[in-house]
Amino acid sequence: MPPRSQSQTRKSGVRLWALEVQGDVTCADYDGVSHWLALGFEGGHVQLLDANGHIQWDANVGRPVRQVRLLPVKKRVAVLDEYSHLTGFDFSGRQTFRQDYDAVWTSVEAKGGFFYLWGWKAETLKLDGSGRIHQRLPLPTPRRVVRAVGQKDQFWIVHNQISLGLYTSHGANLWLVNCPAAIDLGRDRPSEIVASDSGDALAICCFDKGVYIFDGEARTLRHIDLDRMVDHIDVSGNGDYLLLSDPFQVVYMVDREAQVVWQTKLDNAVEALFVDRKGDRVLVFEETGVLSCYKFVKDTEARTDYLELTSFSEVSDKKEIWKQKVPPSLAHGDPVLSLSADGKRFLMGGRKDFRLLDDTGRERLSQTFMTGMDHARLSSSGERAFFWSENELWVLDTATGKETQIGFYHYPLKAVGIDPEGAAFMTYDASGWVGFYSGSGNRKGSHDFNLPIRRILLHQRSRMAAFHTSPAVAILLDLKTMKGKRLRLNAPIDAWALDESGLYLGCRDGGCHRFNLKGERDWKFSLPEAVGGIDLLPRFAVFRGTGKHAFVFEKLGYQPQDATLHSSRSALTQHGDGLLELAPARDAVSCYNVPAGELVWKIHCGATVKTLAASPGTNRLVVLDAKQCHYHQLIADAADLEDRSGYLEF
Repeated sequence: MPPRSQSQTRKSGVRLWALEVQGDVTCADYDGVSHWLALGFEGGHVQLLDANGHIQWDANVGRPVRQVRLLPVKKRVAVLDEYSHLTGFDFSGRQTFRQDYDAVWTSVEAKGGFFYLWGWKAETLKLDGSGRIHQRLPLPTPRRVVRAVGQKDQFWIVHNQISLGLYTSHGANLWLVNCPAAIDLGRDRPSEIVASDSGDALAICCFDKGVYIFDGEARTLRHIDLDRMVDHIDVSGNGDYLLLSDPFQVVYMVDREAQVVWQTKLDNAVEALFVDRKGDRVLVFEETGVLSCYKFVKDTEARTDYLELTSFSEVSDKKEIWKQKVPPSLAHGDPVLSLSADGKRFLMGGRKDFRLLDDTGRERLSQTFMTGMDHARLSSSGERAFFWSENELWVLDTATGKETQIGFYHYPLKAVGIDPEGAAFMTYDASGWVGFYSGSGNRKGSHDFNLPIRRILLHQRSRMAAFHTSPAVAILLDLKTMKGKRLRLNAPIDAWALDESGLYLGCRDGGCHRFNLKGERDWKFSLPEAVGGIDLLPRFAVFRGTGKHAFVFEKLGYQPQDATLHSSRSALTQHGDGLLELAPARDAVSCYNVPAGELVWKIHCGATVKTLAASPGTNRLVVLDAKQCHYHQLIADAADLEDRSGYLEF
């Protein structure tokens, strides 16, 4: 090809989307023009994803899938299973054919409007989109690997560990050459072999020897060695770019002059790589199952246009603001983590040792008790912290450090209700009396309701409280008139929440109820499983099942949306008009868009995640693992001037 006037400039880009693939992926195929992706799984499933990472359909061929191939011209997908059956689907997911050609096939290729099926000892068949044999090709043997040249009547054939050649469909040899390094053709870790559309670039990955690129037009050979072992490669359709990864979780894009035009460090090892025809998009599949799509822009494009590619729902960046080690005493057992509404202060600890930190990571207060505290909570304002056990209740003013202790040694505490803003609290002890206190711990009065109270909710701004008495009964109490409304349901109440919009109750039979502050039922729905928790956010009310089912209600709306959560330990938060789920799993935290279930990002911590907290309506996340405390920004705001440079240079 003619020499280029100048080398390719460096690329910059963002992650367009990411999702967490569920299942054991065995193979994949990517179309570099339409950006569709097909995935094959060990369980026999086949999935087709569109350019935005949305799963269009999921089918099952009944046996482990060994290869998938896309034929965009005919809108067909060919699936080869381990029993050598070839199954065809159209892009709507409808099965178009299923054939057994009475031979052991090792691979299927797509070129033009046809599929090419071949085996080491079997002949090569040219098939139409319906699986019918169109032609039998006399390609020379032995054939260990075959790669079709999409724009020409040519095929690359690897004969053995050294020899390979370029042939026409009639078997005529155009170029026969030896590879300088041995090609691994074993089953455990075979060398990856990819070809450009015109055949001018056949790239062979030889691990510690680098990558060898054979130009079928100029009959030349190039070698790329980054002084690191290469384990995965792909080449763009036009042959201008080579994408490769090393075992150190780094991905590189290299141009024809062997210059690195883009690279990024991932959190996990790479399982597979794909690049489109022009090198504008890259797909990276990590060993943890995260599939990410990156989009590049040209230097001539305005950065404002570049930023318009991003939005919360599809492009986001996580940002760790700081992290620091925590004392071992705070990381053992089941620690407490409570975050203020503005995300600027949080309380962490457990039993006897608690600490209050601010958004800069500075420790504001340290509190140690002689006896263990069973519960701890930080008010939404961050101005007060409450600690209590069966015999003691402590109120801590976080600004002054003033402590107030209230003892219940003669009549132990049975229930405590604390206003979310910390303006007041109520107690119920073994004597049967309910005590009323200001937020600073001053006693305001007491009352004998003659009720066996199990739990208390308090919302001081609305001047309302709720008591859970017998299993299926709740009392809604007006604190101005001291009159209550008895609410009797058909099943035991296992979850509840109270704010100015009403009282939300979740039952063991899956019932989801909301009562207004007058005690009138606004609506009732039923989950397919028992309700395990209720999350109240500025805009949403989320009823969680004991499994993974959930209902998402808009407080001003009526009809719920179904959602599937990824963990019973998830924290839910609102970002703008969107709802996010933050799901811990071992040493990682994944962020999902609810109710779509799309993965926004995934981060890895240095140790097992113990607990996490996200304040509703703010852009902050705190993660406490066995060794460190991590303070994160949920979604990096590209509009922030100080963040923009880092965001652009992803």
